[in-house]
Amino acid sequence: MAPVATRGIMSIPEHITFPEENYSAVPYGIFNDPDIFEREQARIFRGPIWGHVGLDVEIPNPGDFKTSFLGATPIVLTRNENGEVRGFVNSCAHRGTTLVREARGNLSSFTCVYHRWNYNLDGDLIGVPFRRGLHGVQGLPDEFKLEENGLRMLRLESYAGLLFATLSPDTEPLREFLDEPMCAFLDRVFSRPIEVLGYSRQRIDANWKLYLENLRDPYHAGLLHQFSTIYGLFRNTENGATILDKKQRHEIHFS
Repeated sequence: MAPVATRGIMSIPEHITFPEENYSAVPYGIFNDPDIFEREQARIFRGPIWGHVGLDVEIPNPGDFKTSFLGATPIVLTRNENGEVRGFVNSCAHRGTTLVREARGNLSSFTCVYHRWNYNLDGDLIGVPFRRGLHGVQGLPDEFKLEENGLRMLRLESYAGLLFATLSPDTEPLREFLDEPMCAFLDRVFSRPIEVLGYSRQRIDANWKLYLENLRDPYHAGLLHQFSTIYGLFRNTENGATILDKKQRHEIHFS
């Protein structure tokens, strides 16, 4: 791993330099350096944050599931037989093979295609082929326990019908993490039951920060999105604001 230089809370490889101390010009390496990307995955997406991963209404019935991502980590959301939402890393506990390959559906259990390890809707391992060998030959050791070899589970919480997940045991409760300004915004937007009409997906060959940077540039809306201006949904003279939570981790940006 390359040596790093620390600027504030960010550790940056020495081969990436900022031309200005005030960060007014960002070097391209911030967006495409693989070392920085992995640090972001570890410290942010696999760190003590809640990430939005789906909607409660997407998995209304026992056995319903959908696959998603928490950063670059593939995950599965499902509803167990008691109607409780569960989530786990989409990787078999045996050899790390992708466990669930469909985008969504309904199953009573999940079976790995590689060695057919079988898990229930709570992520518990419930079946292993040839566990006791064949005709008394080989098999798993006597100390092997199903209950110690389940899937890596997510912590899940819901707010206003939005499902959030975290991989960290240190993440504070969801409402505390969101803070009051974010909760008030979500209460306003999700004030009525949600109905899923369908799905549309776009794949962009870009670092995740490029999309977020675009959303921090609101004045392009009146220049690029002509639908909004033609139908009077947006004016460049509108009042706007940026609202942050108390720890300045989240932003509501409007104009």
